[in-house]
Parts: sequence; C-alpha cells; structure tokens
Amino acid sequence: MRSCSLMGLLVLLGMPAQAFEWQFEYVDTVGNWSSPSLKLSGTGVLHFCYRAPGNRIVHSYLDSVWNREGVGPF
Repeated sequence: MRSCSLMGLLVLLGMPAQAFEWQFEYVDTVGNWSSPSLKLSGTGVLHFCYRAPGNRIVHSYLDSVWNREGVGPF
C-alpha cells in the first residue's frame, strides 16, 4: 500500500490524515467489486476509498470524479 503518499495528499487537501484508513479497490464501469488492488485494465476505473470516522466509506475515483460517496463491501 502507498499510504505515505496518500497521507501527503490528504494534508494537501486539508484533511486530517490520521482519521482515515486507506484501501485500494478496483471497480468496473458497472460497479462490480473485485479484490483490493491497483489496476488500470479492462473497462474499469482506478479509485481509492477510505474509511472515515463513524465507519463511513468514502470513494474518490481517479477518472476526474472526486469525493463521490458510496458504501463498499466492508
């Protein structure tokens, strides 16, 4: 996991880095979940999700759609 660089990103965004637990996940364009990974293949988009306080899951997609919220399979 690349938690260090992501923590730096949180600091830049003004978010408290210590409040989040990072996980990487790959989803295809229909919203099907696969195993945690870092992938750029098939018809999917790469995104990361983090567990916010209160056990809420927030997703940020690396396809220019940021801070889209959703609930993952956690």
